Amino acid sequence: MDKSQLGVISLKNFDLNSLNNFTCGDKSLDRFIRDEATSFEKNLFSSTWIVIHENYGVIGYFSLCNSSLELQEQERMVLDLDASKNKLRAPSILLTKLAVSKKLHGKNLGSTIIKIVTEMAAKYSALMSARLLIVDAVNDKAGFYEKCNFEYCVNNKKDNKTAKMYLDLLHI
Repeated sequence: MDKSQLGVISLKNFDLNSLNNFTCGDKSLDRFIRDEATSFEKNLFSSTWIVIHENYGVIGYFSLCNSSLELQEQERMVLDLDASKNKLRAPSILLTKLAVSKKLHGKNLGSTIIKIVTEMAAKYSALMSARLLIVDAVNDKAGFYEKCNFEYCVNNKKDNKTAKMYLDLLHI
Protein backbone atom coordinates (compact mmCIF):
# COMPACT_ATOMS: atom_id res chain seq x y z
CA MET A 1 0.00 0.00 0.00
CA ASP A 2 1.33 3.42 -0.92
CA LYS A 3 2.49 5.38 2.13
CA SER A 4 1.38 8.63 0.44
CA GLN A 5 -2.25 7.52 0.95
CA LEU A 6 -1.74 7.30 4.71
CA GLY A 7 -2.13 9.85 7.45
CA VAL A 8 -1.15 9.70 11.10
CA ILE A 9 -3.23 11.43 13.75
CA SER A 10 -2.51 11.70 17.46
CA LEU A 11 -5.10 9.96 19.62
CA LYS A 12 -5.54 13.32 21.39
CA ASN A 13 -6.94 14.79 18.16
CA PHE A 14 -8.96 11.80 17.04
CA ASP A 15 -12.68 11.05 17.26
CA LEU A 16 -12.70 7.82 19.29
CA ASN A 17 -16.10 6.87 17.85
CA SER A 18 -14.27 6.22 14.57
CA LEU A 19 -12.67 3.21 16.28
CA ASN A 20 -15.96 1.43 17.00
CA ASN A 21 -15.55 -0.97 14.07
CA PHE A 22 -11.77 -1.37 14.33
CA THR A 23 -10.37 -4.75 15.28
CA CYS A 24 -6.92 -6.15 14.72
CA GLY A 25 -7.92 -9.65 15.82
CA ASP A 26 -5.93 -9.50 19.07
CA LYS A 27 -8.20 -8.96 22.09
CA SER A 28 -5.53 -7.26 24.21
CA LEU A 29 -4.64 -4.76 21.45
CA ASP A 30 -8.32 -4.10 20.71
CA ARG A 31 -8.98 -3.56 24.44
CA PHE A 32 -5.99 -1.21 24.72
CA ILE A 33 -7.13 1.15 21.96
CA ARG A 34 -10.75 1.23 23.21
CA ASP A 35 -10.30 1.20 26.99
CA GLU A 36 -6.75 2.14 27.98
CA ALA A 37 -4.98 4.30 25.39
CA THR A 38 -6.72 7.54 26.40
CA SER A 39 -5.70 7.08 30.03
CA PHE A 40 -2.12 6.21 29.04
CA GLU A 41 -2.05 9.36 26.91
CA LYS A 42 -3.53 11.54 29.66
CA ASN A 43 -1.02 10.24 32.23
CA LEU A 44 1.91 10.59 29.78
CA PHE A 45 2.70 6.86 29.87
CA SER A 46 2.60 6.52 26.10
CA SER A 47 1.59 8.41 23.00
CA THR A 48 -0.79 6.65 20.61
CA TRP A 49 -1.08 7.42 16.92
CA ILE A 50 -3.90 6.35 14.61
CA VAL A 51 -2.99 5.41 11.04
CA ILE A 52 -5.64 6.31 8.46
CA HIS A 53 -5.88 5.40 4.77
CA GLU A 54 -7.72 7.77 2.46
CA ASN A 55 -10.00 4.95 1.20
CA TYR A 56 -10.11 2.43 4.08
CA GLY A 57 -10.29 4.73 7.09
CA VAL A 58 -8.55 3.50 10.24
CA ILE A 59 -6.06 0.81 9.26
CA GLY A 60 -4.03 0.57 12.46
CA TYR A 61 -2.37 2.28 15.37
CA PHE A 62 0.86 2.34 17.32
CA SER A 63 2.00 3.60 20.71
CA LEU A 64 5.37 4.95 21.75
CA CYS A 65 7.06 5.93 25.00
CA ASN A 66 10.50 6.88 26.25
CA SER A 67 12.76 4.13 27.47
CA SER A 68 16.37 3.02 27.65
CA LEU A 69 18.22 -0.16 26.90
CA GLU A 70 21.23 -1.48 28.77
CA LEU A 71 23.75 -2.40 26.11
CA GLN A 72 25.94 -5.45 26.36
CA GLU A 73 29.52 -5.41 25.06
CA GLN A 74 28.55 -7.01 21.73
CA GLU A 75 25.77 -4.45 21.18
CA ARG A 76 28.10 -1.57 22.03
CA MET A 77 30.54 -2.87 19.42
CA VAL A 78 27.81 -3.20 16.76
CA LEU A 79 26.67 0.37 17.51
CA ASP A 80 30.28 1.60 17.37
CA LEU A 81 30.29 2.69 21.01
CA ASP A 82 33.04 2.28 23.60
CA ALA A 83 32.81 -1.44 24.37
CA SER A 84 34.83 -1.03 27.57
CA LYS A 85 32.13 0.96 29.34
CA ASN A 86 30.07 -1.11 31.74
CA LYS A 87 26.37 -0.57 32.24
CA LEU A 88 25.89 1.79 29.32
CA ARG A 89 22.19 2.57 28.83
CA ALA A 90 21.15 3.88 25.45
CA PRO A 91 18.28 6.38 25.40
CA SER A 92 15.51 4.77 23.41
CA ILE A 93 11.97 4.99 22.14
CA LEU A 94 9.86 1.94 22.94
CA LEU A 95 7.25 0.79 20.45
CA THR A 96 4.73 -0.48 22.98
CA LYS A 97 1.87 -1.37 20.65
CA LEU A 98 1.42 -2.01 16.93
CA ALA A 99 -1.89 -3.10 15.44
CA VAL A 100 -3.18 -3.48 11.88
CA SER A 101 -6.84 -3.87 10.95
CA LYS A 102 -7.75 -7.55 10.69
CA LYS A 103 -9.44 -6.83 7.34
CA LEU A 104 -6.09 -5.76 5.91
CA HIS A 105 -3.76 -8.42 7.28
CA GLY A 106 -1.30 -9.76 4.72
CA LYS A 107 -1.00 -6.50 2.75
CA ASN A 108 2.38 -5.41 4.22
CA LEU A 109 0.75 -2.64 6.23
CA GLY A 110 2.72 -3.59 9.33
CA SER A 111 5.96 -2.89 7.46
CA THR A 112 4.56 0.40 6.16
CA ILE A 113 3.56 1.45 9.68
CA ILE A 114 7.04 0.50 10.95
CA LYS A 115 8.51 2.87 8.33
CA ILE A 116 6.25 5.64 9.66
CA VAL A 117 7.23 4.83 13.24
CA THR A 118 10.91 4.82 12.31
CA GLU A 119 10.65 8.21 10.60
CA MET A 120 8.83 9.67 13.62
CA ALA A 121 11.36 8.15 16.02
CA ALA A 122 14.29 9.51 13.99
CA LYS A 123 12.79 13.03 14.10
CA TYR A 124 12.15 12.70 17.84
CA SER A 125 15.67 11.38 18.43
CA ALA A 126 17.13 14.55 16.92
CA LEU A 127 15.17 16.56 19.50
CA MET A 128 15.53 14.32 22.56
CA SER A 129 18.62 12.18 21.84
CA ALA A 130 17.17 8.70 21.51
CA ARG A 131 19.61 6.30 19.84
CA LEU A 132 17.40 3.24 19.50
CA LEU A 133 13.87 2.21 18.62
CA ILE A 134 13.15 -0.85 20.72
CA VAL A 135 10.36 -3.40 20.90
CA ASP A 136 9.44 -6.34 23.09
CA ALA A 137 8.26 -8.54 20.24
CA VAL A 138 5.91 -11.39 21.07
CA ASN A 139 7.97 -14.37 19.95
CA ASP A 140 5.72 -15.33 17.02
CA LYS A 141 6.05 -11.73 15.73
CA ALA A 142 9.84 -11.43 16.14
CA GLY A 143 10.43 -12.55 12.55
CA PHE A 144 8.34 -9.61 11.32
CA TYR A 145 10.55 -7.15 13.21
CA GLU A 146 13.66 -8.91 11.95
CA LYS A 147 12.43 -8.31 8.37
CA CYS A 148 12.08 -4.64 9.33
CA ASN A 149 15.80 -4.56 10.24
CA PHE A 150 15.47 -4.87 14.01
CA GLU A 151 18.31 -6.73 15.75
CA TYR A 152 17.91 -9.16 18.64
CA CYS A 153 19.36 -8.02 21.95
CA VAL A 154 22.12 -10.20 23.34
CA ASN A 155 20.33 -10.94 26.62
CA ASN A 156 17.23 -12.58 25.16
CA LYS A 157 16.28 -15.73 27.04
CA LYS A 158 14.71 -18.67 25.26
CA ASP A 159 11.99 -19.09 27.90
CA ASN A 160 10.72 -15.51 27.55
CA LYS A 161 7.42 -14.87 25.81
CA THR A 162 8.89 -11.80 24.14
CA ALA A 163 12.12 -10.99 22.35
CA LYS A 164 13.79 -7.64 23.07
CA MET A 165 14.87 -6.13 19.74
CA TYR A 166 16.32 -2.80 18.61
CA LEU A 167 16.80 -0.62 15.55
CA ASP A 168 19.62 1.95 15.44
CA LEU A 169 18.15 5.39 14.69
CA LEU A 170 21.53 6.99 14.07
CA HIS A 171 21.62 5.79 10.47
CA ILE A 172 17.98 6.40 9.48
